[in-house]
Amino acid sequence: MAAPFKLFSVHQAALIVNGKENKNGLEDRGIFSVVTDSQKAGKGSLFVALKGDRTDGHNYISQAVTNGAVCILADKKKAGLYQNIGLEEKAAVIEVDDPLASLQKLAEEYVSRFPSLTRIGVTGSSGKTTTKEILASIFSLSDPTVFTQGNLNSEIGLPLSMFSIRPEHKYGIFEMGINFKGEMDILVRIFKPEYAVITNIGTAHSGPLGGEEGIVKEKSRIFSYFSNKSIGFLPENDRHLTYLKSSCGGRYVLFGESCNSIITDAEDVGLDGWYVKCGGEKVRFSLPGRYNLSNLYAAAAVAEHFAIDPVIMRRGIESVSALPGRSRIIRSEITIIEDSYNANEDSLAKAIEYLSDLSWEGRKIAVLGSMKELGAASEKIHAGVGEKVLKAGIDAVFFYGEEMRTAYMVLREKEHAFESFYFTDYSKLENNVSEYVAAGDIVLLKGSRSMKLERLVDTLSDREALKGYV
Repeated sequence: MAAPFKLFSVHQAALIVNGKENKNGLEDRGIFSVVTDSQKAGKGSLFVALKGDRTDGHNYISQAVTNGAVCILADKKKAGLYQNIGLEEKAAVIEVDDPLASLQKLAEEYVSRFPSLTRIGVTGSSGKTTTKEILASIFSLSDPTVFTQGNLNSEIGLPLSMFSIRPEHKYGIFEMGINFKGEMDILVRIFKPEYAVITNIGTAHSGPLGGEEGIVKEKSRIFSYFSNKSIGFLPENDRHLTYLKSSCGGRYVLFGESCNSIITDAEDVGLDGWYVKCGGEKVRFSLPGRYNLSNLYAAAAVAEHFAIDPVIMRRGIESVSALPGRSRIIRSEITIIEDSYNANEDSLAKAIEYLSDLSWEGRKIAVLGSMKELGAASEKIHAGVGEKVLKAGIDAVFFYGEEMRTAYMVLREKEHAFESFYFTDYSKLENNVSEYVAAGDIVLLKGSRSMKLERLVDTLSDREALKGYV
């Protein structure tokens, strides 16, 4: 078994963050992992005590040490929460002004140790995680590749992901998501992507980011550390394409149906995804919907730029499978399209369009949860959902959440006879959906993450159908 990889010594970490360390003889101890969850701490961990919306990591320092943490990165203003709990002989403490900023500084310094790593960043309003997964599937078959696990793409998640980089890695593919102004600047300072994919520009988090114009400006900050060799991979039909081209200094490659030379002849096979030709040979891509095909075009454009062998590309494409909450198809007496990890105006519209266009003998039912963080545009955007549902030709819709009341009222006003239902209580939603659906129906679950519509999966599916998913 290979020895664990040492990230820093305790003393090195203290120097990097300019923190005050207690001198208890542990300065030379090695740090082998960095965590913000005390339950994930293990032997040789650095536990970063962060204050969240609901809890404060400083209250869990003792648990982290019990689990093996050798060092604690703590807020010096909160010494009262961690002093006098018997840490002295078990773990070092590095006191700083801002533990989150210090975590980011550690990650930035760590990435700088790997100048030969080809750094590829992925952002966009939707499709980031799927595009990253396709890229990882392809590139990992070609060369040693490190990539974001799950969706650790934020000001906390990205720096934690950086510590998975190792000297043998040739490519680093990391997802970069933003929720507030200035967050992309933090992410690019840490990772400094040389190549960047923007999947699309939509309305995700439009409230905190200042509307769609604010979104495109913030997303474009991913190009901030571009050099003369850098390339931006941009969607051919995005309405902000001119701005995006300018933002990456005119160094770009377009992706999409009309300009992708390696992926051709896409054939829609419904819930089974797509057949496409890659390098002239037919291959199946299992993720359904035209929006997922766009993600494939993006990943393929990057792979083609790096001259990945088409044989490897085909193997990578064939091995891609849906993640929970992202275009996951669960087949039983009731078929479920679980796309409930997030939702914004564009992704919800695409999901409704996909359900509408799908060839299906039974009833088509949508369960639509509220879209969050839309700011002043929320009411207008949710009203538009009612319009889209009315035109979609589906059989019934269940709206869930305060914001979706607007969609429900618009739909009822325009077509009172349409089978539509509205709930703010989850248990009532679950009971009514369960009573309504029948064998042969297909049900779309789509809503923002906080709506937790994935809870309906267990209710509507038999255990056999869920094998491999839970």
